[in-house]
Amino acid sequence: MAPIPTKPHLRNPAGAQLAAALLLALIPNASLRAQAPAPRPAMQAAAPAGFEALAQAQTLTVDVYFGGAKQGVAQVRVEPGSIAVLDPEALIALLPPLNDIEAVRQELASPLPSHPELVCSPGAERALCGRLTPTTLGVIFDEERFRLEIFLSSSVLAPQGVGAAEYLDFPDRGVSVLNR
Repeated sequence: MAPIPTKPHLRNPAGAQLAAALLLALIPNASLRAQAPAPRPAMQAAAPAGFEALAQAQTLTVDVYFGGAKQGVAQVRVEPGSIAVLDPEALIALLPPLNDIEAVRQELASPLPSHPELVCSPGAERALCGRLTPTTLGVIFDEERFRLEIFLSSSVLAPQGVGAAEYLDFPDRGVSVLNR
């Protein structure tokens, strides 16, 4: 069997350097690509040009939800990361009966964290989204839907009755066509 011809430039380091130099000469702009990449500009967290107003405080009318049900609407002042209720008494009127109304008033007197990371949206982790366990009162504000979800601690909620009767009362009339 005949020996396999070898390439002399692979056995000789000087030949390898020559081959590399020839290859770089044939590829346009190869010397530019061989240099280290230019540093990328630092990431900026500011609003893009023309959208600065979105990063400033805004007064909005939002839908107020408690327990997953819409209770009404409220006026709020929204800044990135926080939300302030403009009329706390009007919001308190939308809530169920409270044991400790003063604690709720105190919480509503100052801006609250808006918890945008807890908004349920496509791709959000269902185990974490839409859940908040506050010591008194907490909110999740969904700025895309103008939805303010209120969460109250069980310590500030007044006890609720059992609700509707489990069975209907006996009819006050006699037998009807529906009775068998």
